[in-house]
Amino acid sequence: MDEQQTSSWSVEADGLVYSEGEASVAESYAPEPESEPAPITSDNGNVSLNEDGEVEFRDEFFGDLGLDEPERPARYTEQELRQTPYEQWDESRLEGDVKDYIPIVREQMQRRQIEEQMAQRSQTPPMFTAPQQYTPKELADDAQKLACERLGLEDPDDFDEYESEHRAALSLAMQELSNRRTAEIAQYQRMSNDYQQLQNFNAQLVRQPDYMEFDRWFTGKLQEAKVTPAQVNAGLMEYARQSGGDFRSIQGVLSNWYQEFRAEQGRNRPAPRNRPPVLEGAGGTSYEGRRSVDMRKFSSMDMDGQAEALMRMGYA
Repeated sequence: MDEQQTSSWSVEADGLVYSEGEASVAESYAPEPESEPAPITSDNGNVSLNEDGEVEFRDEFFGDLGLDEPERPARYTEQELRQTPYEQWDESRLEGDVKDYIPIVREQMQRRQIEEQMAQRSQTPPMFTAPQQYTPKELADDAQKLACERLGLEDPDDFDEYESEHRAALSLAMQELSNRRTAEIAQYQRMSNDYQQLQNFNAQLVRQPDYMEFDRWFTGKLQEAKVTPAQVNAGLMEYARQSGGDFRSIQGVLSNWYQEFRAEQGRNRPAPRNRPPVLEGAGGTSYEGRRSVDMRKFSSMDMDGQAEALMRMGYA
């Protein structure tokens, strides 16, 4: 019997291939070996699951989320505390015992009380009355009285408005009185402006960072001289009254005292830009080359003595 040739199929890389000379069909296909599953990751690999199914985070995941303890803000300096209202203090910059801050809070409250008292002061000189322009009737009456005096008329009824001399005297009197009143009004306005500048100077002085220190210094000077603040104020106001409202000189005296304080503290030397401006009296006067007022004598001086003292200081 002839040898029977059989056909078979084999598996190659491109699939089933028919081949001859094989007695049986052989299954040569074998599946690829299974590989382990890749780990589940997210966020660029910064988060993943480990073999136990637990979530793991790499350090890069947290980035700048503040794992490191933030730097503590710098503690306030004494100058910052004094210049910052205590309601606005940053608690993170406060350290130490609360008793260390009580004097600064008390000082700020005292300063505010002084500022409130100053804000309630009159905006016009309290010891002077503002003159008013004449009404026509007031001017006519006062001018006729003055004309009668100039004419030597004791009885106002003797004034004759039809008499040329009387009419001329009346006209001159009206012009003189009108000019005088205009000058009085202008003088009062200048005086009021000087008084307002004095109040502005006082307000600026109170706002100086070292005002409370100056106030203690000034109080000590008065105590040494056995003079009260009320006596000093009375002396200055009496000078203003008798001098017709010379408030510019009073501002100069206050400025001089403040500059004397700064000189004793060594604060009139060149300083950084952030140093508060040096307060000056009216007209740009400064402490250098000026004499101070003897507080033991000033309040008891008469007007001439006070004026002389002010002139020695270069303010009057």
